[in-house]
Amino acid sequence: EICIISYLQRVILIHSFLYYENSTNIISDKSYDEISRYLQRLQNDVSETKLKKTYYYKAFKDFDGNTGFDLLSRITEDQRERIKIIANQIIKQRG
Repeated sequence: EICIISYLQRVILIHSFLYYENSTNIISDKSYDEISRYLQRLQNDVSETKLKKTYYYKAFKDFDGNTGFDLLSRITEDQRERIKIIANQIIKQRG
């Protein structure tokens, strides 16, 4: 569960970065919403102790799935740089 949650947190952050920082939308709003709701359900089903083990715990501790506009402000500069690198690789691959 924690691996899936960590992965989905990263997915949400990447797409939030692409959308809010690069004005790029590579998945539909519907897909983003579905991923967000799934992540929220998973997070609600595990203990706080387990959630604290995720890399992006602080950004997602009160995530309700409605929006990702402020998530990037909740992560460290190092985390933000990692998300930026991945997002830029995705853009590059898409040509």
